[in-house]
Amino acid sequence: MLPGPKVASMILRVSFVLALLFGLGFWTTIIAEGGLVPIHMLLGLIVVGSLWYLGLAQAQRGGSLGLTLGTFALGLLVAIVGLAQTALKAALHSAGGVISIDVVHLLLGVLAIGLGEMCLARINRAATKVG
Repeated sequence: MLPGPKVASMILRVSFVLALLFGLGFWTTIIAEGGLVPIHMLLGLIVVGSLWYLGLAQAQRGGSLGLTLGTFALGLLVAIVGLAQTALKAALHSAGGVISIDVVHLLLGVLAIGLGEMCLARINRAATKVG
């Protein structure tokens, strides 16, 4: 197997963990949201880009079209919710929303890492069948 998917997977894992640590720091107010939010956002975009790469890589190796479309849909949803999080939080709070948008964003991130791992598993299975 070419190293591209393995590298993308490691980038996905590392950027996810760092984004998770920043996000939890913001959520618990251990980290002031000031100048570190753009770093968190950049890490999130790296997660999304890595997820999309893995979705395409597994499709090129005879993988599932549904999984590929799922990676793109989930990545887009993670990015949209993340970028609109402040506005969504205000709207849900004023409407008496029970679920915090922070929780939704966290769950979407966890789903993204899981979907990326699924893609890598399919790529590895395809490589063992061929090789």
